[in-house]
Amino acid sequence: MKKRIMVCFVVSLLLIPGLAVAGEEKEPQQLVVFQEFAVHPEGIAKFEASLKALHGPATEHGLDYGWDVYASDDMRYTITFWVDGLAGLEATSKKWMAFADLWGKENFADWNDDLDATLKHTKVSLWYPRPDLSYLPENQPEGDDFFFWGTIFVKPGHMEAVEEGFKKFAQLMTEHEVPGGWRTAVGGLGTEGPVIGYLEWGASAGAFFTRADVVESNEELMKATAPVWEKMLPHIRGYEYVTGKYRKDLSWHPEKKAE
Repeated sequence: MKKRIMVCFVVSLLLIPGLAVAGEEKEPQQLVVFQEFAVHPEGIAKFEASLKALHGPATEHGLDYGWDVYASDDMRYTITFWVDGLAGLEATSKKWMAFADLWGKENFADWNDDLDATLKHTKVSLWYPRPDLSYLPENQPEGDDFFFWGTIFVKPGHMEAVEEGFKKFAQLMTEHEVPGGWRTAVGGLGTEGPVIGYLEWGASAGAFFTRADVVESNEELMKATAPVWEKMLPHIRGYEYVTGKYRKDLSWHPEKKAE
């Protein structure tokens, strides 16, 4: 049966059946929804054109939430957007379907078919931002065209030890006034948990890795961080990373109304 892909904006329809086990939220917590697309090489131009084709209708019909697009060097695309807690997934789904009605069911179906034809597969996951595990100094480098996304797969029952390691790294980076930083999130539904992901960025690959070389040349800092890594390693079952570019041309956000 031909699969129907409605992009990440209705990912709540895929996840809601599993939400019952999560229980009711006492307070909504902001979540980030990831939808990763593996695209056929010959379909890349059409896939990107399909994403750009959303911009006009989304603006015209007043869609009130946006999304960011990242393209990895291994030709995967990830679309991300924020929601206010688990209930926000359902709210976002309703907004997306209302937008589809305003755009016209036939227009929407044609767009969906064009996108679907370019895909090998797609994967959806939820991530919980963790500012307490992040490092965000004031001296941030300019530019975010390049990204580095690292994923640490944690042994079951060992998350606390890895979190303590992240906090210690942030403390050491602060003490040494290291430029740059990272944003951390813990994986939820749809991830191979327990898992921690962290995002770093730079104006370009060259700028990013040059900055990394400068940090690694700081012998005092490396001497301080080495024991932290050694303490974390027994709690980690795997690690992977991906690099690529933030695609502002494929991303979309509603225009801010003048106050």
